[in-house]
Amino acid sequence: MPTFNMKDTSALKNFLTSPVPKELGTVRCFLKRGQDENGKSIYALYLDRAKGNKFVMFARDRGGFLSKGINVMISMTPQGGRNEPSFVGKVRGNVMRTEFVVYDSGLAPRKARGRMEVRKELAFIKYTLSSKHPRQMD
Repeated sequence: MPTFNMKDTSALKNFLTSPVPKELGTVRCFLKRGQDENGKSIYALYLDRAKGNKFVMFARDRGGFLSKGINVMISMTPQGGRNEPSFVGKVRGNVMRTEFVVYDSGLAPRKARGRMEVRKELAFIKYTLSSKHPRQMD
C-alpha cells in the first residue's frame, strides 16, 4: 500500500497522477457517489485499507443543463477548485458516454500563454454500446 503522508499534497498528487509501481501490486479503492445541493453528481475515492479507509480524491460534475457531454473536475479536497493547488485534472466525455479523455491540471492550449503549462492527455477510454450489455470497454 502507498505509504505517504496524506497532508503532503505533492506526494498525494504524484500518487494520483502516476502509474502504480509494480512492487505495490494492486491498490484497492472504492468510490462513494452522491449529489451536491444542486443535484449534480459528486464522487469520493478512498483507499481500501485494513487499518481504515483513507480519502484520496474528490470529483464534481461541472456540466450544465445544456452541456454537450461530461465535464468532471478532480481535486484532492471536496472544496478544491480549478485554480486551487489541490486541483488534479478533469475528465471530459461525449454525450453518448462512450468516449472519455482524462487530462492533468494544465491549461487548455488556447488559454496557455508564454511559459504556462499546457494540459496533457493522460488517458483515453472508449466503450462500445451493445444490446447485450450496458457498455463494453474497447
